[in-house]
Amino acid sequence: MLQNPPTHVSSILILQTKFIGDLVLASALVAPPVQRGRELYAMVRALARFRFNLTIDLADSKTSRIIVRLVKAKTRLGYDPPEKPLRWLERQPANVLAKPFGFGGQHYLYRYLSPLEAFGVELRAQVPTIEPLPLETAKALALLDRHHLRRSAFIAVHSGASLRGRQWQPERFALAIDEISRQTGLDFLLVGGPGERASAERIVAKAASPVVNVVGRCRWQRCWRSSARHAYFWGTRVARCTWPPLPERQLSGSSA
Repeated sequence: MLQNPPTHVSSILILQTKFIGDLVLASALVAPPVQRGRELYAMVRALARFRFNLTIDLADSKTSRIIVRLVKAKTRLGYDPPEKPLRWLERQPANVLAKPFGFGGQHYLYRYLSPLEAFGVELRAQVPTIEPLPLETAKALALLDRHHLRRSAFIAVHSGASLRGRQWQPERFALAIDEISRQTGLDFLLVGGPGERASAERIVAKAASPVVNVVGRCRWQRCWRSSARHAYFWGTRVARCTWPPLPERQLSGSSA
């Protein structure tokens, strides 16, 4: 089996359609079986025209292996062993085999990093991060300066949630903000989308401490990621809040 990094790679096809959202967006797979077959055939024909040098099969499914075989790239990476055992008529088309989990890791993230190890590429960052563009960072920091927020001493608060039942009440956010402010002296920045303005306004109205509200005016991801090295984050679904001077029971249901 070829296990060396491919040379002169000009085009790469990465197959990752394991989840239902990917399937719906990628093709009309909610159609009848005959139409699904036609869709798959048309997709494979279109992919074959690109003459890919390398295919990386992250989906690791029967359908993805069929696509890899038909695209006919010179270098084809797949997992060994596959996530589900091959059936008696199935064959593994890959000529580069990756471990189920690379670099000795057990988290599912290392499954996606395993192809790098198979090609002998070193893992440069042990903890992956998403960094904003410099322009996004400049906009966020300008916003913080405009509201006189201390970059090393504020908490970005996102009070929204994907489901209403998971959302903490604005009154509780306000009580917690006042208590944290009293004990730590930190500033507070409310962030979120346009649909969360009503909740943010209730927090501002109920809180006795000064709170800067930019909900609907700055994407909370931009505000948070651009200043993550300087601030704390408090949201509904990240991790449990831990403030040493504050009893944890007062922040039950929130996160930081």
